[in-house]
Amino acid sequence: MKYLIIFIAGIVNDLMITQYTVDVVNKCIWRATIVSGLITLVNFFFLTVIVRESITSSFISIGVYAFGNIVGTYIILKRDQHGRKRIR
Repeated sequence: MKYLIIFIAGIVNDLMITQYTVDVVNKCIWRATIVSGLITLVNFFFLTVIVRESITSSFISIGVYAFGNIVGTYIILKRDQHGRKRIR
């Protein structure tokens, strides 16, 4: 269950990073600022959770979190590929 939560957090984190990038490109100052702060909070929260574990468990958690980031990127790129307006 713990790894599922970490995996989902990785997906959500990557979705927020992608939204932040879109907001910066589109010059949405306040939205980019708020999302940037949320990204920082999420990253430090999970860093704290992962570091408190044993070394072996930490490596597994980092791998699960990274895989969640991979899936988040894939979701965004597939969504953009199927009709959403691309940023140029």
